[in-house]
Amino acid sequence: MEQKNKDQFGSDQALSRCPFDICGNSLRDYTVVIYVPDCPEYRYTKEKRVVPPLERAFESTVGFVPKIVVARDDQMLPETGKRFDHEILIGNRFQRKGVPEYRPGSLRYGVTEDGTVFFLTPVPVFAGQLWVRFLEEFAGHPSNSDSTYSEFSLREGLKEEPLVTRDSISKLGYRKVFEDRFDGTEVNWEEWKTWTDGPSSCGFLAKSQLSLSDGKLIISGDWKENGEYGTGWYSGGIGTVRTFCRGYFECTMKCSQTYGRGCDFWSAFWIWDRYMHSAGGPGGCEMDIVENFGKDYHTSCFWVSETEEEQDLSNELYEAPFLGLDFENEFHVFGLLWDRDLYRVYIDGVLICASKYCYGTSEVPETVWLNLCVPEKITRSHDEHTEMVVDNIQVWQLPEDTVES
Repeated sequence: MEQKNKDQFGSDQALSRCPFDICGNSLRDYTVVIYVPDCPEYRYTKEKRVVPPLERAFESTVGFVPKIVVARDDQMLPETGKRFDHEILIGNRFQRKGVPEYRPGSLRYGVTEDGTVFFLTPVPVFAGQLWVRFLEEFAGHPSNSDSTYSEFSLREGLKEEPLVTRDSISKLGYRKVFEDRFDGTEVNWEEWKTWTDGPSSCGFLAKSQLSLSDGKLIISGDWKENGEYGTGWYSGGIGTVRTFCRGYFECTMKCSQTYGRGCDFWSAFWIWDRYMHSAGGPGGCEMDIVENFGKDYHTSCFWVSETEEEQDLSNELYEAPFLGLDFENEFHVFGLLWDRDLYRVYIDGVLICASKYCYGTSEVPETVWLNLCVPEKITRSHDEHTEMVVDNIQVWQLPEDTVES
C-alpha cells in the first residue's frame, strides 16, 4: 500500500503534503475507529463484513486506506480522552467533545472543531457508504462518480440525512402501482399466493395461519396437535402474484415476539425469485428488507448464490441492535428503495443501510414476500402464541420500471 501511495503522489516529499485536509489535519494522520455494539448476538465478522467495504470506499475516493481499528462499545473512552490524535469515529455512543448525542430515528455525520470526523449510525458495516455520502456532502463529490478526489479541504459542520416518506418518493417521480390495506375478511388470492403449503423446516406452513382483522393481516405461529398436516409448529406467509423490478417497497408492520435467531419464529419482509441463481446484478438478488430477531434487533441482508467475492461470503449482512425501537409492541415502517445504483433500507424513513452487493443491483422482476418464518428448531413452549401483524404494504415505481407481469 505504501508503494502505491508513493506512485500516486509522486515522492516521499509529496506524501508529506497530502492534498486531503480536515480542519488543518492531513487525512493520512487519521485513524478510523469502528465501534460495534457489545451484544452477545452480534455476529459481525470484522475481517469480512466491517473492514473491507470501508477499505474499498477509501481506495475509490482518495486512493489510499488509513489505519482502521475495530473496537467494542464497552471499550469507548470518556470525553476527556482520545484513542488517537486524529479520529474518524463510526458508531453511535461516542464521548468526544463536539460530537452530538446519538438520537434514535436519525442519521447524522460531520466534523468537529478540532477535526474529528464522526458518523452516528447503529450499523457499522454501512460505514463505506457513509464515507462516500460524507464526501458528497462536505466536499461536493457526486456519490455515483467513478473518479477519485484530487484534493479537498473540509471544515467543521453537521449533516443529517432527510427522512424518506411517500411524499418524498412521489417527488422523485415514483407512482404507486400496488397497495393492500388488508380490508375485508380474507386474503385477496387474486393478488397473493402462498410460499408453500405443508412441511417447512421444523414445522408446517398453512393458509389457516393467515387471517384479516380490523384492516390488518395477521400471520400466526402456533403449536397444533391436530393441524391439517399433522402435529407440529404452524406458521404462514404470502407473496405477490405480480413481480416487480426496482421501485420503492414499503410495509408497516409489528414484528412477532421472538426468542432469537435460529430458535424461534421470526418476521420477514423480503423480495426474491425463488428459482433464481445468480451472483447479483443481471441475475438478481434476495433482498431481506427486515428479518427481526428481537425486540430491538433488526437485520437486513442481500443474498446471492453464486459468488466467491468477499472471502467466499454469499451475502452482505447488516445487523442493527440497539436502535432504541420496540419492534414487537409497536408498528414501524420498513422500506426499500431499489434503483439502478443501490438498495437502500429505511426504518421509519431513516436510512439504515445501502448496498449493491455483489455485481450491482438486480435487473430481474422478483416477488415481494411477507412471512412468519419457521426455523430448524423452536424452543418456545407449546402453549405460546406469536404473531406478525401487517397494517399495509405498498409498491411505488418509476414509469420506465412499471411493467405488468
